[in-house]
Amino acid sequence: MAIRRRRTRRPDRPRGEKHGWLWFDRYELIHREVLAAHPFVIADRTRFVPVAGRSDRLRCRGHIVCRGGIEIEVDKRLAVRSVDNRTQVRAFKYRYHARIADPKFGRSGRNALR
Repeated sequence: MAIRRRRTRRPDRPRGEKHGWLWFDRYELIHREVLAAHPFVIADRTRFVPVAGRSDRLRCRGHIVCRGGIEIEVDKRLAVRSVDNRTQVRAFKYRYHARIADPKFGRSGRNALR
């Protein structure tokens, strides 16, 4: 008989939340390093931008250029908080839109995955 380990929820994470709070510099470093190391990715053209009128929100927007003429549009929304005068972030909403470059479909290309 296999022993099943019961998964316990960290107290600082609400039920159903996949990711917890990270220091912003660490979050951005992970984001950049993962994309730079991925063999499918040619260029990361995303940037982190503040949300107008919301000091508690940040967005990661832009696109990732991939092999095979594929481009992935990225829109991540992050909650922001300050702890000990340092910024922490937690992603709470994601949107990815993959397109294939195809002159028949104009500049935006053809949907691959949405």
